[in-house]
Amino acid sequence: MTTRKLPLNGARAIEIRAGADVRVLGWDEDNVQAATTSFFGLTLERRGDLIRISLGGSGDVHVPRAVALQVHATRSAEITGMTGDVSAYTGAHLTVQTTGTLQPSGAGGRLSLACARLAPEIQSLGAGRDLRFQVDEPLDLHLQIQDVGGRWAIAFGAGTRALKLESGGDVVIVTDRPYTVASPNGITGLIERPTAAGAAGAA
Repeated sequence: MTTRKLPLNGARAIEIRAGADVRVLGWDEDNVQAATTSFFGLTLERRGDLIRISLGGSGDVHVPRAVALQVHATRSAEITGMTGDVSAYTGAHLTVQTTGTLQPSGAGGRLSLACARLAPEIQSLGAGRDLRFQVDEPLDLHLQIQDVGGRWAIAFGAGTRALKLESGGDVVIVTDRPYTVASPNGITGLIERPTAAGAAGAA
């Protein structure tokens, strides 16, 4: 296994690009660590306030949990333990569990999100397969959902912020907050209560 470390030294953002799958874990150390068993290797480089990590194949990356994180994976990514901004795009499946802010993200396969809050600029989230959605911060959200079963909608609070969730499979909303059915026909899809295992930021 090839392993490399790099001190954070004031860097405020980390970008990870993986040629296959990547697992990213936020930790309390002041450095970045990347490991891979792939013969395609890995590189770490510093560009001003940015640290860029490139994995030729699959790998595991530990990063300081409060930095801003961007992930691009050709296949799948799993991101846990972050407290800062997180943005990720994958060709296949994506799992994000964070007590930070979700920035624009998407997945070609399954998308499972458990985060504290959404960035204001997010207007839609999409997944090629099932989409699981959990946001802990109270929001006046009007969720407009399109999944394999058709269109449905629910609203939280005044529903002043519109958010589209589009999925090639099923959309599951995970919440313990009161909501109103906003579909004209009264139809809803899958709505579940959160569990301890699915709580935002779980490692």
